[in-house]
Amino acid sequence: MSNDFLQLTISLSEFVEKYEGFKKELEQLIIFQPRDVASYKEEFNELNKRIISFLQQSFNNVNNRFYIDYRNAKPKRYNLGSIQYNNEHVREDIHAKIPEINTQLTDIEISDLLVNYSEELYLKRQNFTIEEKENFILMKLYDISKKGIKDYWCINYIYSGCGLKEDVDYEHLEITRSLSKKDFVVEYPGSTGALVYARLIIGGLKHAQNLDAKAFGLYSVGEEFSRSEQLSYAVSFEKLKQEIVTEMKEEFKNQNEFLTIGLDTLYQLIDESLLLIDSKLPQKTVKEGIIGKMFSKAKDKGMEVVIKMVWEKMKQDPTFSEWFADTAQTLKLN
Repeated sequence: MSNDFLQLTISLSEFVEKYEGFKKELEQLIIFQPRDVASYKEEFNELNKRIISFLQQSFNNVNNRFYIDYRNAKPKRYNLGSIQYNNEHVREDIHAKIPEINTQLTDIEISDLLVNYSEELYLKRQNFTIEEKENFILMKLYDISKKGIKDYWCINYIYSGCGLKEDVDYEHLEITRSLSKKDFVVEYPGSTGALVYARLIIGGLKHAQNLDAKAFGLYSVGEEFSRSEQLSYAVSFEKLKQEIVTEMKEEFKNQNEFLTIGLDTLYQLIDESLLLIDSKLPQKTVKEGIIGKMFSKAKDKGMEVVIKMVWEKMKQDPTFSEWFADTAQTLKLN
């Protein structure tokens, strides 16, 4: 695994939940009626410190782009000169943070390798041809547009969050301009080699709809889960994992060696299942993939007892009961 590849160190659901919570705190602070500007500024600074700490600790690099971009999100304000800094200026400082959080919440969703790292997929994308990179970027821009975001999007972030490699200097700029010449995107005026922004237009939309997204390790257009569905499954898996671990500790507390093997295998099974769900593959593919991975690994490692325990928990959980019901007989786990 590339040591310098930025990765989320907490679950996607936890990151989104906490970050949206901070956004609500900022929104509440905007309507806050402070005693004076000093106390208002102090309230904001304290909240700001908590958000910055959260962003630094949520990734494998404290100096990550999420932390840096949030820190640098400030209102466009000229030198105040003789004008005294007041409550409205504090509100402007707070307001500047909220759009950045919204952007980052979308950014983290489309940055699939940043959230769920896969060495195989990383190496595959590192060797993409220029044409494959162009198509990949178009599919990501299409994904963003389906979320209702019509603004320009940073192409650099698609590169860094999804494991694309620049084979030449300023490649992301050249590729964006190549897509623009094909009438697939519009480049943001004034883009430079440092940061390049573009948005999808009708030609790119049509092209993206005809691409085979699976070839790039992506989902097929129109078959993705909604964000709320992803988070619902993610939360259910986290809860499921903890319940099973607790039961395993009780059942195998006198078999220390088996317990260790069992827990390692269990975490791997559940985490890989969660990764499949977050990959936004079609439901049928996800279902078969989860069952296939769990069952084969359990059999390979002699861990039938683990997989049966996972299965029983899933049957009891309303999130999964209907989803897996028709597979039970095939696996003979009923």
